Amino acid sequence: MCMMPLATMAQDNTWERVEIEETEETKTNPDAKYLAGAVPVVDGKVEFSTVIKAPGKTKEQIYDITKKYIVKMTTEQNQTEFSRLVIDDHEKGELCGAFQEWLVFKSSSLSLDRTRFFYNLVAECKNGELELRMIRIHYLYEEERDP
Repeated sequence: MCMMPLATMAQDNTWERVEIEETEETKTNPDAKYLAGAVPVVDGKVEFSTVIKAPGKTKEQIYDITKKYIVKMTTEQNQTEFSRLVIDDHEKGELCGAFQEWLVFKSSSLSLDRTRFFYNLVAECKNGELELRMIRIHYLYEEERDP
């Protein structure tokens, strides 16, 4: 029984290995092929964006609807008191909300695993469409943890 672990360690399983062609990128990060394009990067910074088509809506209508939703988002449950509308330019059709919220990973009666999550939501309203961008994304995970 004592020799059993030695017998299993002595196996040569080189035939099971899958040979992958190594490039400079896979040497530094072996999972690079899975990560390519997963997170959109603009000018070296993470930025999520989308364009919402609203045919028949004017710039002013889209602006009013978007402003209502951004203001509502600042008061949702996980938002802190620092979430607010920071740019409100009706003439240009631009809005920007600065958000600071609690991102909860696990919550139980004995433990709470969460982090403060920061981002800006920028809206550019035009006739028939709305461009939304989520920028300046960062978080403070180890903020309330004891060393």
